[in-house]
Amino acid sequence: MIHTYRYEFINGHIIAIVGQLRLLIDTGSPSSCADSSPIEIGGGSFQIQRNYMGVTPESLSASVGTTINGLVGADILNRYDILIDPKACTVTLTEEELPLEGVCLELSE
Repeated sequence: MIHTYRYEFINGHIIAIVGQLRLLIDTGSPSSCADSSPIEIGGGSFQIQRNYMGVTPESLSASVGTTINGLVGADILNRYDILIDPKACTVTLTEEELPLEGVCLELSE
């Protein structure tokens, strides 16, 4: 099943709106954290910690400049095929392979 969420782009960060939660999507973070657990995203339910190496939802909120309920990192994102669409401001997650349409362009050195 495909799950698509609207996101806001704030100070260079993708903040996905998942139900009542505002979740920072961070492909570079190895672990997730949130102010409540479990979080439900992409059709899955994940038990996650409140603090990851000193990073908390409060510290993220202060750093980014907006309310953030949690960070979704690679421990969750690696379970999905992900499409971030900056034109539509959406993040799509699915356990299936996402079909992509477009034109392949060759790159040369």
